Amino acid sequence: MIYNRVLIFGAGNQFRKYISQISSDFEVIGVTDNNKTIQNSKIQQYIILSPLVALKLPYDLIIVTPYVGREQIVNQLISLGVDTLKIFCNRFIVIRQTKHILSEI
Repeated sequence: MIYNRVLIFGAGNQFRKYISQISSDFEVIGVTDNNKTIQNSKIQQYIILSPLVALKLPYDLIIVTPYVGREQIVNQLISLGVDTLKIFCNRFIVIRQTKHILSEI
C-alpha cells in the first residue's frame, strides 16, 4: 500500500520541527490535536482540527508526532476505530525512507 494522504496528530514542537519534511513527501490533508485551546487556530497554513473532525478526512495514514503521550494517542485512535496499520508513530529519522518502507507493507 502506498500512503499519500496523511493526517498529522499533534501540533506541538515535533510537528513544527518536521512539517516541512513531511509535507515534501506526503500530501498533508489535516492536522489534529487534543488540545482544545489550539483547535480551530492556524499553524503555518494548517487549521488545527479536533480528532473527531479530522478522522472524517480521507487519510491513508496518521502520523503521530508527540513523543510524550504517544501510547495514549494510539489507544485513542484505536478506540475511535482507526486501523492500527494506518497509525505511524516511530521517530522521524528520514521521512523518505519511511515512505519507502510503508509502501512495501
